[in-house]
Amino acid sequence: MSWIETRLCQAGRLTLEVQGREAGDEKPRLHVFLNSREIARIDAAVQRQTLELALPEAGLLRLAYLNDYYRSEVRSAVLEEIRLVGAPCTGVKAVQLPPNTGERWAAATVFTSHATLTVQPCSAGQLQFKAVGRSGAGRFPVLTIEQGGRLIKTLHAGAMRQLVRVPVGEQPLSITLTNPYFKELADRNLFIRRWRFQPVATSP
Repeated sequence: MSWIETRLCQAGRLTLEVQGREAGDEKPRLHVFLNSREIARIDAAVQRQTLELALPEAGLLRLAYLNDYYRSEVRSAVLEEIRLVGAPCTGVKAVQLPPNTGERWAAATVFTSHATLTVQPCSAGQLQFKAVGRSGAGRFPVLTIEQGGRLIKTLHAGAMRQLVRVPVGEQPLSITLTNPYFKELADRNLFIRRWRFQPVATSP
């Protein structure tokens, strides 16, 4: 959902050049509002089309695209409640985070690409977390855990949440999604290629 708006100082004529991308069995729809009143509703075609609209008065003009639609298939894994157990401390410090991962990475880290989470245990012990996966192209995510250049765990994250415990040393360890998958299925879009407002003089 998006819109643009401007304030008109007088009545006039609006010329629009619009183009659409259909998805989900529906064309993108442009709504034109003047002073909160809808004066036009246009389904944008794949081919560019030029439209002319009469704007009978001054005021707030808003062009709104309200029926946005997007679908994709993504293979992903989520690790939750990452911590150390069986050790004198429980802290795990993040060294490298996957893209778009926030400060609460230990509560939940999402893997959707061939990205790596690198953490530093506060001590030797057992790394503990919960893992759950979402399939893409019929396959669930596979993650590897490495420490000191050695593979210590291969994890298949299924649809059911599982508790994972892995013996680790004090060195930094890396968790990587090895089989990422993404496919865009549908993306409805509306493009306003050009627009022009021509004022029209009104009778006193």
